Amino acid sequence: MAGIELSPVLRRLAALSDLQLGLAYSVGIFPSVLLQSWAETQTSNPRLTVGAALMAIVAVSLLIGIISFYRDDDLVLSAFLLAAITGIGTGASKIVSMAIVTGSPGAAVFLAAAGFFDLVVRLILLTPILAAAVWVVRRFRRYLAPDTLGNAQEAA
Repeated sequence: MAGIELSPVLRRLAALSDLQLGLAYSVGIFPSVLLQSWAETQTSNPRLTVGAALMAIVAVSLLIGIISFYRDDDLVLSAFLLAAITGIGTGASKIVSMAIVTGSPGAAVFLAAAGFFDLVVRLILLTPILAAAVWVVRRFRRYLAPDTLGNAQEAA
């Protein structure tokens, strides 16, 4: 059964610098965060929240796949990148979406001030958890992403 070949796109994204990958994630997660912020004002339609959650799952899953399979960074660096990119990208998206949805810069300023502390706590708490997750995902690399295996010894 033929499907969509995502490998070339994921390889290109993996070749980006850390900053560019973070910006790509931010662009990918922004529609989800904006839809979620708008859904919070529309209590009569819970399907908006489900749509936002599905979009967020796709964005985060692609980022985890890129960092776990298509980049050969150290385990701790990979976990740190995941925690930092998701924290900064989602936080920046939340700040911009709150400014758009509420029309008030006050909420955005408060989120920006509190975002620094959130990022520090996120990095401290999530880096070990994400290191374990990346380790487990890389153990199943042979089954989940066999095209990323470099040579025959890595496949064995």
